[in-house]
Amino acid sequence: MCRYSDAALIQFDAGVTNNLGYLAKTVEDGFGGLAIVGSRTIPVDGSSAMQGASIAKVGRTTGYSSGVVTAHCVDVPQFEAVNGVAVDTNRDMRCQDQADYYAEPGDSGSPVFSLTNDGWLLGLHWGTSFSIRGDPTSPQRTTYSPWGNTATEVTRDLGAGYQATAALP
Repeated sequence: MCRYSDAALIQFDAGVTNNLGYLAKTVEDGFGGLAIVGSRTIPVDGSSAMQGASIAKVGRTTGYSSGVVTAHCVDVPQFEAVNGVAVDTNRDMRCQDQADYYAEPGDSGSPVFSLTNDGWLLGLHWGTSFSIRGDPTSPQRTTYSPWGNTATEVTRDLGAGYQATAALP
């Protein structure tokens, strides 16, 4: 099986406060700061980043980290850890982008955005190669699904009448 995105849909319960279209701003200390120091809007237009572009993500586990796009539109096999061993799932993610920003398990679903062009949403983080856990200077390769892939796939899976968008304030 092959897919073009790794995404999920959510629905907020009535009465749950949310700030759709905003990104938590964490301490940008280069080491995955988690302290929230504000928020910012994150515009969406389906843009993609080319190799060498400066990007960042804000994740649940590692907070803010930045890097550059190291590969654009590559097919990536998915692996799962089974008893501490990486096992091929026989699933490929088509046309994914890869970068060198710092991420760890728990950061999946984090917004990946441009550090130029007013911080456009570029995609959703989903994968990290093996690295030295807890060491943000350790070399690693991270993977994210470009937003255009996600919007197309979610719309296709839901059928006619639905449109995948990242809600803006």
